Amino acid sequence: MKPQNDPIRLRHAYTRVIAAVLAAVILLAIPGFATFKLLRGGKTFDVMEDVQPGDYVERDICIILDYFASGYNKSGSVTEKYAVVPINGQMVAFRFPARWFASADTIQSNTLAVLYGTSSSLDQYIRVSGTVKAMSEDVATQLYSWFGQNKDWMTQAGMIQEVEDYADYLPDVVVSVDTVGYLPGGWVAAFSIAAALCLIYAIVVLIRIACKKYAAPDILVEITEEPAGAPSEIPEETPSPDSAAAEPSETIAEAPADESEPDAPSETTAAEAAEETEPERREEPSENA
Repeated sequence: MKPQNDPIRLRHAYTRVIAAVLAAVILLAIPGFATFKLLRGGKTFDVMEDVQPGDYVERDICIILDYFASGYNKSGSVTEKYAVVPINGQMVAFRFPARWFASADTIQSNTLAVLYGTSSSLDQYIRVSGTVKAMSEDVATQLYSWFGQNKDWMTQAGMIQEVEDYADYLPDVVVSVDTVGYLPGGWVAAFSIAAALCLIYAIVVLIRIACKKYAAPDILVEITEEPAGAPSEIPEETPSPDSAAAEPSETIAEAPADESEPDAPSETTAAEAAEETEPERREEPSENA
């Protein structure tokens, strides 16, 4: 007979499967299901009209004109830098986290070398991915300020034309590098790994259910028969201290009955004894005769 899953253990197994699946869904929902964006990869673009806030994009950057803003933590250390990257005639803002500072500085140095004529080629680039976000008012103010201070030399260099409305060259979005949705990419990856582990656990439990691994455990009952004719051993009762103390009193109570005088013979027995001895006395001859 094939083993069958125990109903109680089977119910507990299905409960664990449901809990694991729910945990996986919650872990995916916390970053806004950004895991799927991370799996698909970033969307490449050539013009800003092709993207909108919320898109996860990817871009090769070989030119960084300058930094126009920075972010600081409580200790005063720089945690983020905002750079101007020209894309198809527009000056797009990119936000770089700390881990990209060295690479971004190298690209900016190469860009300045080409602008100053000390180099003739841009032979290095970095590939970044991130989420397109709406630009905050503070960042937009600093970007417009930077553009106003640098538009003249950019016009002379042929990078832009004479313009009165800065918005023609400055999109109102920023590409936040290493961000997926509203969370850093590292956090999204951690939530994704945790969700994957929960799903793997649920799959393993389902496989064990299919393989009948939750059968009821075998219970072995050993029956020992007592040999025929052998008296059962009954343990002797150990007298309690109370019963041991009561025994002397019972002995003392019975003592007077043992010391009492024997009963006197009845009158009938004495008469019968006299009749038996009297004829014997009559038959004895007298000594005088």
